[in-house]
Amino acid sequence: MQHDMWNVKDTGINDWDTLRKKIAKHGIRNSLLLAPMPTASTAQILGNNESIEAYTSNIYSRRVLSGEFQIVNHHLLKDLTELGLWNEDMKNKIIAHGGSIQNVDEIPEKLKNLYKTGCKTGMYYLRTKAAAQAIQFTVDKKKLQQSSTTKSAEKSESKTEGDKQDNNMAAMACSLQNKDDCLMCGS
Repeated sequence: MQHDMWNVKDTGINDWDTLRKKIAKHGIRNSLLLAPMPTASTAQILGNNESIEAYTSNIYSRRVLSGEFQIVNHHLLKDLTELGLWNEDMKNKIIAHGGSIQNVDEIPEKLKNLYKTGCKTGMYYLRTKAAAQAIQFTVDKKKLQQSSTTKSAEKSESKTEGDKQDNNMAAMACSLQNKDDCLMCGS
């Protein structure tokens, strides 16, 4: 779009001024011809997310020649640390939930809305994925269970029988309002 800088005579066929005004107003994105940084390796070196897409997980494993590393969304880590919520138990809960924080009760709703992950798993992949996920072998299941049992005991004391029945009905129903709780709609 800088043909005038190449000593080329404009034929007048194209309306370059209108195009420049539209780009100045709306911007431009060429997703088919460009591979913008960072790519996987530069993202790892620079501590960024790959490409320009949403995070697919807040904790995941990265395998490179020098070994396998757990990568944590550093923005989430900073926010959880500032709130005093980051510890080994929290890390294990996030790993146990596949890198999502949406079902971790201790995390405030504001952070859950900020750190939603993209690319939910569809039914095809839900049926065909591996029986075990390697990163989850690092989770201490006993500690996670003890923590969950303690939290659920505290919560169950405050819940009435009607609340429990409402939650059970909501868990069974598949709708747009609770798609994250449905195995067919979310992961």
